[in-house]
Amino acid sequence: MKKTGKAMLLSITIAVCVVALKGVAMAQANGLRELDANGDGVITKAEVQSGLAAQFQMMDADHNGVLSKDEFVNARTVAIERLDADGDGQITRSELRSAIMSRRGR
Repeated sequence: MKKTGKAMLLSITIAVCVVALKGVAMAQANGLRELDANGDGVITKAEVQSGLAAQFQMMDADHNGVLSKDEFVNARTVAIERLDADGDGQITRSELRSAIMSRRGR
């Protein structure tokens, strides 16, 4: 695979991981407020890029500017553990719903 193809695949993979880390609640109106850094009710490309950069930095444990397989897997594991209320290694609809409601403050 060419370098450009690998870079594109990595970008897509990172974007998917960011969504997973933020949880399904990001798609909800309250979750979108997190991306709206200046609180003007509009999410700009710059705000999305800033959010992605912050997530990437959080995932890049050794701060070398690239995500290793271990860093990527660890970030996904952490996201699953946050949603998995009963610790059985699986996320049920109920657990996901509870996480979304919790983010909404209910």
